[in-house]
Amino acid sequence: MLDYLCIENCRGCGEFVQRNRDGPFSVCLNCWKEHASPQPHIEVCEIGVVPVTVSSGTTYSGILKKLIYRLKYDKDKTIIDDLVPLTIVAWDHLIQEHSALHRAVLVPIPLHWMRFISRGYNQAEMVAEQVARRRRLRLDVRLLSRRRSTKAQHGLGRDQRLQNMASAFRVNRWAGQNPPPIVLVDDIYTSGATIAAAASILAAHGFKSVFAITAARATLDADRPNAQETVL
Repeated sequence: MLDYLCIENCRGCGEFVQRNRDGPFSVCLNCWKEHASPQPHIEVCEIGVVPVTVSSGTTYSGILKKLIYRLKYDKDKTIIDDLVPLTIVAWDHLIQEHSALHRAVLVPIPLHWMRFISRGYNQAEMVAEQVARRRRLRLDVRLLSRRRSTKAQHGLGRDQRLQNMASAFRVNRWAGQNPPPIVLVDDIYTSGATIAAAASILAAHGFKSVFAITAARATLDADRPNAQETVL
């Protein structure tokens, strides 16, 4: 009876999702096949004050587009369980390239309090909590906060995104001596505007070593604004 009550319907095709300890949890295996063997990607975002190495677990394509939309706008929190493994893939790939990150602190990209109340949760924070627990990393959900509400980034061009995120964040303490590397956590890496804005204000407060991990990255097509530009 308990198994029956826990049955989920696939967010892609509507079929029952078979119970699988390793996931996927919100979609069936057929709909998830594109992301079953994620191909992590690392690139450097250089549009802010400091360059930020960003590692993503997979591409923002296929069923993942629908899942993240539902997570953000339909309050479908089950999808978190499918973003966590992808974000762990991103972390594992990042630390292979930068072994000094064993001292790192995970910092989720924060929501403004009005959006948090409207949505009821911060998906970046929920993902970061699980990644920190599974990889035994430090987590700081109070270091970074939103100082003003911003428009949704979806549908904005790169320059609009940069302008939208300008002065959006506040750092709530100074780094002090020998600060740890900061690893920002978000769901999608698109233009880099959000990560660049967060990294820039962190650097201004003494956190000079900033990285980022995301579940997915937008590809150089219609998913990314101003697709003809190579700057992220």
